[in-house]
Amino acid sequence: MIGILLLKQISGLSDEGVWERWVHDSYFQNFTGETFFQHEIGHERSGLSHRRGRLAEKLELLLAESLRVAHATGALTARDMERVTVDTTVQP
Repeated sequence: MIGILLLKQISGLSDEGVWERWVHDSYFQNFTGETFFQHEIGHERSGLSHRRGRLAEKLELLLAESLRVAHATGALTARDMERVTVDTTVQP
């Protein structure tokens, strides 16, 4: 599910759109751990919105660790973090 959420965000797709593309895109399937091409979705499509809430804390930890590693390896500098743009289009 984390892979699906990442693909959704990276590709700018809706919940339904990411599943539709997943069925037809072997790269999407490989990214989410499939070893053979699947012709049907093995998950409940509505499960994405349900699991998003449960994964929110883990996604924040994943983001924090990614930023820490990027900073430690020199891929991210303090100057890169001076201005952060936050997308809040889904906020109430």
